[in-house]
Amino acid sequence: CASPCTPRGSRGVAPAMSREDHGRVDRMLRRIAYNLGVGSARFAPIIILVTLGLSVFLGIYAYQNVVINSQPDQLWVPQNSRSEKEKRYFDEHYGAFYRLEQLMFIPRDRSRTAGLEKDFLLKLWNAQDELANVSATYGAKTLKFQD
Repeated sequence: CASPCTPRGSRGVAPAMSREDHGRVDRMLRRIAYNLGVGSARFAPIIILVTLGLSVFLGIYAYQNVVINSQPDQLWVPQNSRSEKEKRYFDEHYGAFYRLEQLMFIPRDRSRTAGLEKDFLLKLWNAQDELANVSATYGAKTLKFQD
């Protein structure tokens, strides 16, 4: 038989707290919140000064001790990891490698419809053809854009 505190389908597991316990906890939390509100209102200037002082202290501490790093390779790869060592070796011997994944073409005329004009679209088509036909020679092998 399920008591009013046990949810349906709980298979007879006793509730963690009785209704009386819930009432006691509720009254205690209400008393704490009330006293906190009354104390904050009564000592408002002191609380404001303490809050400002704490904010200034934490701001100065953060300014002196927090280092902001926005380089993705240093954010995601541990400094002495194998991949970091291999990347450093590659960069020292072959130069830095940058992968281009996206090209942005913006018309010189920045009107609303300039990107849809026939001349601009033809220029984009020609640029795509030129990029698709790019090739490079590495040793005795010729590499194309598709490779």
